[in-house]
Amino acid sequence: MTLTEPFERVFVARYPTQYELTATFMRLQEFYESPSPAIRRKVLSLEEFMDAYAAHYGNFDYHTAYTGFNVPGITLGKFFNAYVGRLTRHEDRLFRMLTRWVPHFWGDAHPYYLVGIFRDEEMDHELAHAFYGLHARYRQRMDSAVRSRRDIRRIRAGLRSQGYNAGQYLDEAQAYLATSPSSELRERWGFEPKSCGRIRTTFREWKDKLAHDA
Repeated sequence: MTLTEPFERVFVARYPTQYELTATFMRLQEFYESPSPAIRRKVLSLEEFMDAYAAHYGNFDYHTAYTGFNVPGITLGKFFNAYVGRLTRHEDRLFRMLTRWVPHFWGDAHPYYLVGIFRDEEMDHELAHAFYGLHARYRQRMDSAVRSRRDIRRIRAGLRSQGYNAGQYLDEAQAYLATSPSSELRERWGFEPKSCGRIRTTFREWKDKLAHDA
């Protein structure tokens, strides 16, 4: 695993395999935003987590279902505080890397985001979430662009069917519409890429700006 900071306050943990990525992030990510109240913000053993996940989704397929993650710094602090003495080997390795290399790891006065990936294809989607969480002007522009769409109800229905809760709709919508390949936009969402031009342009502009500022 490597840890880099390609954009200011955005740290990227890159893993060689999907298994190592998901083994590290699964309890952390679901602690942050699981749709299941039996998992979100709960301290669970690995077996308890797997059972609760399977009870909610009907099966435990985490190691093949997910390919990228994003978690705000404030949640990282809460998770690692809650899981003192309970970390797996994979989680402990991430914890040691973060506390060594991320300034103000334990504080919330300096917000940051952690992205986890194992292949480059997932990077932009996870960056879109980080930008949304860290930059108010980006968030305002994306919220406006998503809310102004005539098909916003269809977007919400699609996200709901995939297990997202209402508090995630705007963030997830902007990330999917801004960064999904054209083929995925058509096949998964039923949108033509040109209909997402405003959202996709905003993401590219901010990515270029933040890369220049880094």
